[in-house]
Amino acid sequence: MSSGWINRWLLAGVLASLLTACLVAGTTANESEDYALETGWFFRQAAGESNGRGFAITNENSIRFWSEFNRLGGVEYLGYPISRRFYLDGFISQATQRGILQWRPELGEAQLLNAMEFLTRIGADDSLAKHKFVPYPAGAADESTRASWLATSGPIRDAFNAIDHAPTLFGLPLSPIAEIGGARAMRFQRGVIYVWNDRHPWVNEDGVSFANAGEFIKEARGIPDAALVAENPPAARNRRDASRAGRRDDTRISGVATWYGQYFHGRSMANGEPYDMWDPSTAASNTHRLGTYLRVTRVATGKSIVVRVTDRGAFRMPIVVDLSYAAFSSLADPSDGVIRIVVEPID
Repeated sequence: MSSGWINRWLLAGVLASLLTACLVAGTTANESEDYALETGWFFRQAAGESNGRGFAITNENSIRFWSEFNRLGGVEYLGYPISRRFYLDGFISQATQRGILQWRPELGEAQLLNAMEFLTRIGADDSLAKHKFVPYPAGAADESTRASWLATSGPIRDAFNAIDHAPTLFGLPLSPIAEIGGARAMRFQRGVIYVWNDRHPWVNEDGVSFANAGEFIKEARGIPDAALVAENPPAARNRRDASRAGRRDDTRISGVATWYGQYFHGRSMANGEPYDMWDPSTAASNTHRLGTYLRVTRVATGKSIVVRVTDRGAFRMPIVVDLSYAAFSSLADPSDGVIRIVVEPID
């Protein structure tokens, strides 16, 4: 399996614990920190020392947080869930590390709360500036002025432009770039982008990191205490073992794809067939049943392939599929190691 799939600067929080999803050979679904449910996924990663408890994101009661979580980029862009469902401003909401999803029934979709504007509303700006190095909002400015702030922000602009659907994830700038706390930072409606002057464990090779806006709201007591209490693991009847049968899911799932090659060539796959790294029609998946046909589309190019689920693997979200070498090569250079994709089951 290819390595280096975790994009550290999309999972790291500012001056917070670095949360990583480690992929260990031989890991089973029962040992992993997350696993599939009938209508979503159960995550333990951001629940702390919770004795197996965590937070589920589901499509229950026709509120499709799981589908919308994936549409907006899943763990890679939103981080792990940090709350149960709760009401905020009259909307059913659920918090992740990077933001807060709000279900909009009139639209039939979830939208991200303007988290940094909400933090201003609850009086958190002084604390954010002091402890999180967040610039104060600049006040009234027209859209062209805000666009000019971003256009002249150098590496912050480049980091913003490198992200799929960045306007949806971040919204408009609320401040020009500012020197604060050893970094240059820009505040957006839904997040903060930093470029650090010195090297730190939580930054990427360009010195860039992104704020965990959902965690900011949690620390500012903007989420009801009851919603922050981790849930018990769902009953066995609601759970599907992702290492065996996979999860029944007819929706599109966003995530990343990796590949596996020579080391596994000729070995038996989960369906009993020998693995052929040169076969472009095979893939491993822990979220779809063996034999399921999947359309895998690379987000950056729109190019698609159809593969059949023939194998399982020691990986978990945000990895959705582990493609054969040939299948991955039809979408990208194998040296890339990992690509953003959307997966859709087909007949």
